[in-house]
Amino acid sequence: MGKQKGRASSSGMAASLVPQAQGAVPTVGFGGYHGAVRVEPAAPSAPDAPIRLAPDVDGEVLQNLKRLGRKDPTTKLKALSALSTLFAQTPGEEVVQIVPQWAFEYKRLLLDYNREVRRATHEAMSSLVTAIKKGIAPHLKSLMGPWWFSQFDPAPEVAQAARRSFEAAFPQSERRLDALMLCVKETFLYLSDNLKLTTQALSDKATPTDELEDMHQRVISSSLLAMATLIDILLGVKLQNCDVDSTSTEKRSLSKVRSTTLSSAEAAFCMHKCFLDVLKSKSAVIRSATYSLLTSYIKHVPHVFDEETMKKLSPTILGAFHEKDVSCHSSMWDTILVFSRKFPEAWSYCNIHKVVLSRFWNFLQNGCYGSKQISYPRLVQFLDSIPPKAVMGQQFVFDFLHNLWDGRNQRQLSAADSLAFCIAFKHIFLCLLENVSRYSGEDSSDDTPIKLITDILAKIVWRDYLLLSGDTAGSGVQSSHKNSGSVVNTQYPMYYLQDLEKCIVEILDVIADTEHHLLNISCELLVRDCLDIIQQGEKLSKFQDHVEQLVSFFLSLDQLVVHKGKTWPLERLARPLVAQSLPAIMFVDTPSLVKLLSVLVEIFGPIPLFLKNYHGKSDVKSYLELFNADLLPWSFNGKYSTCNSKIDLLLSLFQDECFFDQWCSIIKYTRAEQKHSIDDKTSNIKNRLELLTLLLQKVRERIAGGKLRNLQKNGYLPEHWRHDLLDATATSVLCDLTAANHHVSFLCAALGGSDQEDQICFLSAETVHKVLGSIVKDLASALLASTFEWARLAYSLLLPSEPEHLKLPEENSLPINFETALFAFKVLQGSFFSLGRLEEDSVFPSILASLFVIEWECSMSLAIDDESDLEGHIKGMDVGSSMSRSSKDYLDEKMHLKANLAESIHAFCQSLSPSFWNNLPSCTLNRLANILAQSVRYSVFQTRDLHVEKTAVLCSEWVVQMLKLICLDDINLQSFFDLLLSEGEYWPLWLKPCLQNGHASVKVQLEPAITDDIELKHERFVAFVDRLILNLGFSEVILGVPGNLRCATSQSIDITSPMSSLSRAWVAGGTLMHESGPWVLFNAWHLSDNEIGKIQDRFLRALVALLFTTNTKNCLWRESDALVFFEQLLSNLFKAQRKSILSWLEAAISCLSSSPREVPVQDIEDWMQVALSCFPLSITGGAQRLVVTVEREISDAEISLMLTLFQKYQFFYNGAASSLSTSETVIPRTVELLGVKLTAVMVGYCWTKLQENDWHFVFRMVFKCIESSALLVEEMTDGINDAVINQVSSEDALEKLKLMVSTTDKLTLSLAESSLVTLCHLKHLGNLQEVETAKSLQLIRSGDYAESTNKMVESILRLFLASGVSEAIAKSFGEEASSIIGSSHRAYLHFWELVASFINNASPEIRRSALESMELWGLTKGSVDVFIAWALLLSHLQSLPSSSIIREHVLQYIQEKHIPVKSAAPSGKKKDAELLPEAEAAAKASKNAIVTRSLLPYVESLSPVGTLQMSSLAGSLYGMMIRLLPSFVRTWFTTLRDRSLSYSIESFTRQWCSPPLLLDEFSQVKDSVYADENFSVSVNRSAYEIVATYKKEETGIDLVIRLPNCYPLRHVDVECTRSLGISEVKCRKWLLSLTSFVRNQNGAIAEAIRTWKSNFDKEFEGVEECPICYSILHTSNHSLPRLACKTCRHKFHGACLYKWFSTSNKSTCPLCQTPF
Repeated sequence: MGKQKGRASSSGMAASLVPQAQGAVPTVGFGGYHGAVRVEPAAPSAPDAPIRLAPDVDGEVLQNLKRLGRKDPTTKLKALSALSTLFAQTPGEEVVQIVPQWAFEYKRLLLDYNREVRRATHEAMSSLVTAIKKGIAPHLKSLMGPWWFSQFDPAPEVAQAARRSFEAAFPQSERRLDALMLCVKETFLYLSDNLKLTTQALSDKATPTDELEDMHQRVISSSLLAMATLIDILLGVKLQNCDVDSTSTEKRSLSKVRSTTLSSAEAAFCMHKCFLDVLKSKSAVIRSATYSLLTSYIKHVPHVFDEETMKKLSPTILGAFHEKDVSCHSSMWDTILVFSRKFPEAWSYCNIHKVVLSRFWNFLQNGCYGSKQISYPRLVQFLDSIPPKAVMGQQFVFDFLHNLWDGRNQRQLSAADSLAFCIAFKHIFLCLLENVSRYSGEDSSDDTPIKLITDILAKIVWRDYLLLSGDTAGSGVQSSHKNSGSVVNTQYPMYYLQDLEKCIVEILDVIADTEHHLLNISCELLVRDCLDIIQQGEKLSKFQDHVEQLVSFFLSLDQLVVHKGKTWPLERLARPLVAQSLPAIMFVDTPSLVKLLSVLVEIFGPIPLFLKNYHGKSDVKSYLELFNADLLPWSFNGKYSTCNSKIDLLLSLFQDECFFDQWCSIIKYTRAEQKHSIDDKTSNIKNRLELLTLLLQKVRERIAGGKLRNLQKNGYLPEHWRHDLLDATATSVLCDLTAANHHVSFLCAALGGSDQEDQICFLSAETVHKVLGSIVKDLASALLASTFEWARLAYSLLLPSEPEHLKLPEENSLPINFETALFAFKVLQGSFFSLGRLEEDSVFPSILASLFVIEWECSMSLAIDDESDLEGHIKGMDVGSSMSRSSKDYLDEKMHLKANLAESIHAFCQSLSPSFWNNLPSCTLNRLANILAQSVRYSVFQTRDLHVEKTAVLCSEWVVQMLKLICLDDINLQSFFDLLLSEGEYWPLWLKPCLQNGHASVKVQLEPAITDDIELKHERFVAFVDRLILNLGFSEVILGVPGNLRCATSQSIDITSPMSSLSRAWVAGGTLMHESGPWVLFNAWHLSDNEIGKIQDRFLRALVALLFTTNTKNCLWRESDALVFFEQLLSNLFKAQRKSILSWLEAAISCLSSSPREVPVQDIEDWMQVALSCFPLSITGGAQRLVVTVEREISDAEISLMLTLFQKYQFFYNGAASSLSTSETVIPRTVELLGVKLTAVMVGYCWTKLQENDWHFVFRMVFKCIESSALLVEEMTDGINDAVINQVSSEDALEKLKLMVSTTDKLTLSLAESSLVTLCHLKHLGNLQEVETAKSLQLIRSGDYAESTNKMVESILRLFLASGVSEAIAKSFGEEASSIIGSSHRAYLHFWELVASFINNASPEIRRSALESMELWGLTKGSVDVFIAWALLLSHLQSLPSSSIIREHVLQYIQEKHIPVKSAAPSGKKKDAELLPEAEAAAKASKNAIVTRSLLPYVESLSPVGTLQMSSLAGSLYGMMIRLLPSFVRTWFTTLRDRSLSYSIESFTRQWCSPPLLLDEFSQVKDSVYADENFSVSVNRSAYEIVATYKKEETGIDLVIRLPNCYPLRHVDVECTRSLGISEVKCRKWLLSLTSFVRNQNGAIAEAIRTWKSNFDKEFEGVEECPICYSILHTSNHSLPRLACKTCRHKFHGACLYKWFSTSNKSTCPLCQTPF
């Protein structure tokens, strides 16, 4: 046999043989068959005669059967796969003829080393038996042995395949059993023969040794398992109750089968010498299978085990504990247990101590050699199976336990191992304890159980659990066994200790139910060790660990025993332990011992635990005496290390019957005089108030968590813990001026409310009110120490009932005030939510307000930076006594205390959630808002130490931060603003709100009484209101529209309320009626209501806001009041000089004399700005289509004056320009800017009146400004280019870029922006068709002006391209450089929006001219210009028809120029799951470009140039290229030599580009290729195929075009699937023709097919083909052959001839070779 390849693995057994009612059968094994013997034919002439098959057997079947004899596993697999298919397709009567040959190959293939070959063999067997069905019957006996054997193959997939084939032949389980019984003798013979096989007999010498050994193990182990399972199924299930003497036919038949089975099994047993040889095999797999087979023999064929057999097998089976392979242990134990129970006399045939026990002890000591989870559960069964006579003496009992104990930690002890050990130890210990006489024999005595308790349970197990095995300080007796100390200093895992703990508890519980005297001994020993630990204390090295183990032990006792109602843990363990150890516990006084005592009290209860004879209520008094005399004083001794544990103990000592007495005793004890002196640093004693605080905290935690299980009637509610003495203690702490931190902690613990979930308070409501009053008074005391008068006024708001406190306190008391305030704040912080629940209390709003006011006062103090100013301010105060120390020390200490307090308050306020403020009662919020509003007004009016603006900024920030924090609703918010901005003595002076007839109105005061002080305070409030509008918006402050309603319509706002109306327009008026500073002009063209806040001057901003409110639909001003007010306003603003628009125009004209020297420049600027502001222009439409419109109609007088002004400005401008050559006079840039704006206004309002010279000036000005801006951007680009190329370092280049951006001429861009507005309007006028203005329109459209317009648009394109190039150059340098350049562009968004509108609408000629200018410019060549050029080229190519001559020329141009596609091709793309952002952008762009057939979105989004933008543009270019130029891209791709690059590009294309491209190609073929009577096309999208069918008369051809999944990178394949009436030469020629068309087509496949069809049509019309390309139409330019040879008369394509001449270096005819 040949060499086999592959490896096998494990398998299962054929469980499906047995009916479900019969139960499961054994599993797994190895198998095989020696295939040297052929299957005997039906009538063989000789054993090895060749099998002759019938002549009608399929030759393909015979060929594949022959291939099964090859050595190569691949050949075998292919042959088996083919046979499976053939068996399924061939009739059964034909297949049945090859069964003999198949049987021979089947047996041989089962031995193959390759598991896939074996699996495929069974799959072929399934196909065969399915095909022939009952035809398998004649051959069943020869096949059953290998068939059954293969079901125990160690490879699971092989075994499963064998079972499936067996089930395919016999679907019902009963039928399978019948077949097995029919062939039982042959099966046993086959398996028995397998067991005789040697390694050399399995295969030829060429097979490697390791493969032979593996095959031999598989054959032997599988045969053993197959035989064991066969015995179990037939003798253990089917034939178990068969009666030999039965008279029924069925019974006789079964009896005969049983007899055959037994005789076969006996023969195999004798033949293989009890299987001793295989049992001693070196292979663990074979040994395990042998154990399983012996188990089956012992169960079902016991009569084969005679005396001689026993003598041979007993030492081997009972002494099998030397087996070290874990995989054998399960079957080994089954054999030992069955053998020992079945044949107890077998123990007498071997040396028990030498052969069995010595090996067994080693087995236990070594942790069962790793099979703890398998072996430990079998140990009790093993004990039961040992005959009493086999073991003698009690030494067996102790050796068993010692060896078992010593082996527990051998090897790695896992959690499962630990659990298995402890369960086994418990059962074994109890079993030996119960049956001690059985195993001790004559040595048994009454003290053996006691020795088990003392020597094993107490000295070994219990001490090991307590971790005492390695502690030398203990006085306990060590184990006498030599190995008992093997666990010293072992760090046990926690799960082991938990399992051992449960083991000990369950052992004691079982002993308690059966042996009371043993329980007493056990508990006494346990208590003795516990007392030893407690008395030695920390002398033990692991004292804490020992006590923790005790605690855990008692908790386990509680869970497993005490909860069941048993009392022995209390009576035998807990009470004796406490009675003997309580003095020691109190003396040692460690946290762990206190915890132990606390746990004992919680488990058993204090009264039963401490009182020996508990008889009910009479003992409560005794317990209370013990509590007051001993336990309470000890619990309150205040030792730091134990105080926490003692408080837990104290809580567990509470009892329902005496709860109130105990609580009263604790409070009294706390209030008693301290017996311990306290040292601040060295003392380790806590005072009793701290302990009471800790107690209250723990009570709160336990009430909230429901953990006071010892208190079911009293103490489980907060009300039960309230007490007059506790209230008195809290009151005394409040009155203590030397408040310490523990005082704060006590009050917080008593009040509760540290968070919103804490609802527990231990003080009465009256005491809580006192606490609130004390807190607000202490907090407000910090304001008395302020240097600001407004803070002391705020004190009166917080405490209106105590005006005497307005007096400034003594200097020495100031630190005390801050310390007191800090103490009050800490109390408030720790009990905030408890104090806030008293809704009826009016003090809580004052407390909240005091927090804000204290923080505000501190922020204002810190804002005063000049120390001398502050000291001078202090000296001016009436302090009442001289300062006892220097001002500097005083200030330092005061500011430090104040800053700490303010910082704490700020952090606390920020931590409050919005839900807290939302849940406050409305009365509390209103009171809080009133106090804060009044405080802010005080601070604005009364502050003199800060500058006006600084005060305004501070106060407005206070209001904004407060509103963000409190989140008032709309009504309360407007009420707050009404109060904050309400009229007063100092505000407002000129306007006052009033109520007339139920409507809000405004009253104007023409002559208010104003003093210097009033004027100063009014100015401060005006500045404050201005800052408030800046921060919150005029809509909220002036209009009264809340922030969330600013976009609402006016109908949704209630304006009918009286004085507290939403609108406060009088505030804007009051702000205006103050003397204004310089009037900052603004650009009226772009101002909107949303930009009012951007106006810098507050008086102008107030004016605009006022105009906005008075022009609204729902104006609150009466006409008469408004007229009076505006008369006063105009008088104030313009100093009683009222000017109309006409007068302003005249003033502007008068300023523009003919000479610039004679006019003050400032006057020209002012009056021109005033005049231009009256003629606003509106720009709408966005970048796609900007439209400039006028905002109002103007009169003829205005038009006349505007024309005069324009002409005057022309004279002024021309005069200044002509004087430049003779003097240094230049036109100021601002005047020039106003002139450009005037030009825009003239074109907008008066364009119909402009004459030719006016238009000349307009175009001249606009062209100049636009050209200047283009030159400016180009110069900037040059500078960027130089900075990058000539850089000294990267920092140097970045500095140059920053300098360049910062020095950009902003005014030039402003001039260009206004000029673009004019040009935009001119473009709009050029499209008008009005007859009335035909003359002006004709003038604008004339040649010179139209050419000028085109030049200006070209300049705009140059400007745009230059900016793009600058960003590209900066981007190539780095992200920071790109950010610098990009930020300079973002500063002029309106300018670039205008530029973009012209870019979108520019004609192709202008674009081409601008690109040529860019090429002549010659900047650094980057990828941007290449990409843009390709975008333009591809967009142009996309717009051309497919049959266009221009398209052919463009394609020819691309082919000749060899434009580098690689720079635009995607490279290095990863898979979709790993795409980088840039690659993902390129992928999406390429797909989108293919689908939309457009590059415009990616070109438009290029600026500012960035990585993502460039990636998107590159991806879109690649997608458009493979769509428009597939042949070109394919040629480029095939020339790539970088495999990694080509693979990445192909993967990218296949995933992102090819799917939409193929979809588009198929759609075009289906939609645009029109079929006729001769031609048809069909599409198969799933197979990527296009089938073209051409029929003409009696001829026809079918050509299939197959597109690759990475189309167009790989070549398209064309195949001829059918031809009719066409010669092979012509068919091939047409095939090559279509292949050439589809491969060379730079366009869609549909176009190539149409061209190919036209080529066919021409051929049938008689047109001759080109002899060079064999095509009538040229594959590229689709031209006909027109150039004819004068000699042979054949016609050629011009392109083909050109290629022929250039490649052959000849000018002769390709056919006749004559000169052409």
